[in-house]
Amino acid sequence: MTEHIPAALRPANPRLYRSLLAATDGTLRNVVRLHAPRWGGWWHCEGCDLGPHPLDSPDWPCSTVELIAAEVGLTTSEGDTP
Repeated sequence: MTEHIPAALRPANPRLYRSLLAATDGTLRNVVRLHAPRWGGWWHCEGCDLGPHPLDSPDWPCSTVELIAAEVGLTTSEGDTP
């Protein structure tokens, strides 16, 4: 979806995502990258298993990202903040 939005109009990755990448390494960082946010009019999770409808991906931050954020001491309240 994001690739159809001109780069100048795409929001930057949320601050929480950037903070999680900085606060993790190894396997945990790979899981964060798997659950990267994707913009499609709202932030949704790129890595969660989709339901029966491909457009029904979970909002971001998903429960996996929230768990990792709690583990490294970050709050998810800033999830949508660029």
